Amino acid sequence: MYDLISKRFDIIDVLNIHRKDDEHTISDKTFDFSSDSILNLIKEGERNALEEIVIYEIKKQIKNDKKQIEIEESIHNQLNRFIDDVKMTITKDDDEYIIRCAEIELKKKR
Repeated sequence: MYDLISKRFDIIDVLNIHRKDDEHTISDKTFDFSSDSILNLIKEGERNALEEIVIYEIKKQIKNDKKQIEIEESIHNQLNRFIDDVKMTITKDDDEYIIRCAEIELKKKR
């Protein structure tokens, strides 16, 4: 799989994204493989990943001595490009969820 990716993209950064613990999870749901549960896990993972990527980008830009206004503008532009890219390839309602997550990230004050 690495060969497929490395021949199509320039990989600059790699980051690990871990699922956040859900304090509202009930232990009896450990073996709940219903479609609703799986879809909720996927959506939660997409939201967590987007949040972690934004945080990573902010930290990277701070490390490179970027000013606050430059960081905000850069993150804003990257999120807008992401939203536009997803909108161009929307195939189902699930894709609209990640757009809403990105729009929420745009509204966050950093």
